[in-house]
Amino acid sequence: MKKILKIEEFCLLLFCVFLLAFTFYKINNTYASDGSGATAVSTSPGVTTVNSTGNTLTFTFTASETMNSGGITLTVPATWSAPQGTPGIAGYTTISSNGTVGRVLDEAESTTDWTNTTSHPTACTGGLTVDNSVFHSSTGSIKCVNSSDDNHGLWYKTISPQDWSSFSSIGFWIRTTGPINNGDLTFDVSGNTDLSSAFEDLNLGSAISADTWTYVTFNFASIPSSRTAVRSFGFKISNLSNIGNNTVYVDHIMLGSTGGTIVPTFSGQNIIIDALSLTAGQTITITYGDGGGASGAVAPSSPETSTFTVKSKTVDSGGLTDIGTSPTVNVVGSDITPPMLSPISISSNNTNSTSMAKVGNDVTLTFTADDTINTPTVTIAGHSVTPINTSGNTWSATYTMISGDTEGVVPFTIDATDLASNPTSTTSTTDASTVTFDKTAPSISNVSATPSTTTATITWTTDTSSSSKILYGTTDSYGSMTTESDTGAGVTSHTVIISGLLPCTTYHYAVYSVDTSGNATTGTDNTFTTSGCSSGSEESQPIIPPRGNGGRLIPPPATTTPTEARTVTTTLQPSIVKKVSPIFFKLRMQVGSKGEEVKRLQEFLNTHGYIVATTGAGSIGHETTSFEAATKNALMKLQQDHFSEILTPQGLKGPTGIFAKWSKDYANSVLAKEAE
Repeated sequence: MKKILKIEEFCLLLFCVFLLAFTFYKINNTYASDGSGATAVSTSPGVTTVNSTGNTLTFTFTASETMNSGGITLTVPATWSAPQGTPGIAGYTTISSNGTVGRVLDEAESTTDWTNTTSHPTACTGGLTVDNSVFHSSTGSIKCVNSSDDNHGLWYKTISPQDWSSFSSIGFWIRTTGPINNGDLTFDVSGNTDLSSAFEDLNLGSAISADTWTYVTFNFASIPSSRTAVRSFGFKISNLSNIGNNTVYVDHIMLGSTGGTIVPTFSGQNIIIDALSLTAGQTITITYGDGGGASGAVAPSSPETSTFTVKSKTVDSGGLTDIGTSPTVNVVGSDITPPMLSPISISSNNTNSTSMAKVGNDVTLTFTADDTINTPTVTIAGHSVTPINTSGNTWSATYTMISGDTEGVVPFTIDATDLASNPTSTTSTTDASTVTFDKTAPSISNVSATPSTTTATITWTTDTSSSSKILYGTTDSYGSMTTESDTGAGVTSHTVIISGLLPCTTYHYAVYSVDTSGNATTGTDNTFTTSGCSSGSEESQPIIPPRGNGGRLIPPPATTTPTEARTVTTTLQPSIVKKVSPIFFKLRMQVGSKGEEVKRLQEFLNTHGYIVATTGAGSIGHETTSFEAATKNALMKLQQDHFSEILTPQGLKGPTGIFAKWSKDYANSVLAKEAE
């Protein structure tokens, strides 16, 4: 909301010292909606027990917007002692504010005890009445009709002696039928019943526009001790030229205090506080049971959650409306026993072990109280965590581990109080459960490889127990891996055997280990070469014998395997002896495959009776590096002819045209046999 505050101070040189003793405000505001503001409650003690006496409850209201002539009410539950203004009696209540608050002096709904001077000097000769059609709040205003009246004419209210020493200011709403200037009208306060010998003669200090309600407040000029027995207050005509034939309306006259402690107004269980001047952010403090002891409040006779309803209005003409949330106080039975927390358990969502955690794992603390408790305070790994009440008196708190957390057993704390404020705290579980945080991956060393013709044994060590696995392949992209082993407790000395390798082939490999917390490490790229290669300086090449049996290869014995390949010498001419070794197939091939190994497969098929093509691409002497339909068809004929060696072991019902493990093994066994 937008607030416009205009302060005008007029100081005549001869009276400057006097006028500096008080300040006048003329205020025009836009106001927040009724029911704005917030409250918080603190108690001493925080929770009270049934039938307890001497309780002091402190309520603090914070204004959301300007509340000039507005106010609040706080309704005390009927189960508590009634609030009242006499110390030494239960429920004694006071208020204070860093704004200006107080009580209504006159709602201006009646002329009872109001008087106007009817002989010289006169005032209100046209009538002193209540106007129920022109008013600022409630149902009416005090109306003074001046008609050819005199300077110093008075209209005022007589009251029983009142002590105003704790109040520092006064305010009211005023309206005139014609404009008046500064100095035309003053507000007076007197210790006499007829407003004579006034000790407060407060100039309005600013012009008042015609037919406009204007809110004015004054700070008293007199010392507090002079205001201990006030008996009348009201208005005095100071400039007849503007007031003499002017009608004046006055409404909602209030006393206010800034910073001091005063007694508010009461109505049954209601504490009524009027705001003379309160801006956004300023507070009103209500102390119910002020001083404790005999003045303290008496609690209900049975357990309950007591709601102290707070209503507010921003201006006197508004309506009191409930604020968003009213404070509550817990009243419990006599209880001095701290709550017990059991069971208490801690675990993680780590996939390897719920007693271990790595970065990104959730650590969850679960506990149950034997009594209803307030929301407990929980820390995990030194971090504050908000617990959730999962059901009944069971609570759960979860924290996600980060790289900045300290390794080791994850610490936690639980601090809780029951509804009687009995405290309890703990830092350990009841089932001996713990979670150990590990954010460091295993360190790998001493990697070595011992290859044979078709296998390789890889060994390495790690600085912490972890699993074992090898990534391997004929390039550093690998493409194959062993089954991960040692996945339970883990080992620090690792041995993995890779099988099914091709002879005389260079392989890339990297070791891989995961510790028991799930931290993984991949070693650097290494290579090894399987055995089965020829040795010596003589030219080596595969020997392809002439085909027999109608151009078809006679199948080798079923017991022949790639590992049986060896270097042989064969007499090609009477005077020429060459040492040869086969060139084995290494790759899996099918339609779409490319490369030199495809060309060698076509040569193998063409020279072993399975012609890829009779002429052109794929024919003898014109083999290509592209695996197409013709290559597939020739391969399927070979697979069909050697059904028991290639297809039966796989459980296949017919040829596939894919050059995979069993087809490779067969072809390599033929090459090995031919090399003998």
